[in-house]
Amino acid sequence: MDLDKKTDSDREERRRRRRWGVIPRWLEVLAICMATVAAGFFGGRVTVVQADAPTPTATITATVTATPEPKVSANVDTDPPTDDPTRPEPSTPENASSVYLADLDPVEGDRSVQPITVHGRHYAKSITLTCSSSGTSVVYSTSGYTQLQAQAAIVADSPNAIGSMGTIKVTNAAGDPIGKDATIQSSKATELSVDVTDQDQIQIACVMTKSGDEDGWYFYGGLGDATLS
Repeated sequence: MDLDKKTDSDREERRRRRRWGVIPRWLEVLAICMATVAAGFFGGRVTVVQADAPTPTATITATVTATPEPKVSANVDTDPPTDDPTRPEPSTPENASSVYLADLDPVEGDRSVQPITVHGRHYAKSITLTCSSSGTSVVYSTSGYTQLQAQAAIVADSPNAIGSMGTIKVTNAAGDPIGKDATIQSSKATELSVDVTDQDQIQIACVMTKSGDEDGWYFYGGLGDATLS
């Protein structure tokens, strides 16, 4: 009898233990579930943050008017051009009252007005005559003048210049010679100086006395920088 009571008591004790053992497990499961729900609520929540609206950007364009710089001539600092030494340079008469024959119109006859070169020297204010064996002449008014001066020669670039010779003769209105004749050639200039005092007109003639070319019948005789004063 006592054995049965003891057995029943043991069984009852085991059942209580099983009930109390189940309760903690149930609480543990409940705690796990609550923790899971809480984690899902707080951890899985999506937070939506509204982005700021785009701020319009203002672009400012400045208009700059360029002022052109003044151009500087490339020749500002350069030396002035020098005269070509081969060019004839106009000379001025020594006397203020002098005048070039090249600036006067002849009374009679024909002549050319042009610069001439004689043995490398240039005469800018000159006249030339066609010189042949029969002679060619030109007449000028000399009233009021006293002196005729010139450098006489055969022009360097004249046909039949080399080896030829000639004579420049000056006569008055009556045809009488005045002054000394000037012998001309291409290799040098001869000074012609004639006193024309009291002469209203003079005649200047060029005569070829020798031809350097047997077929040549003329050459050009020149009066370089011829003046009346």
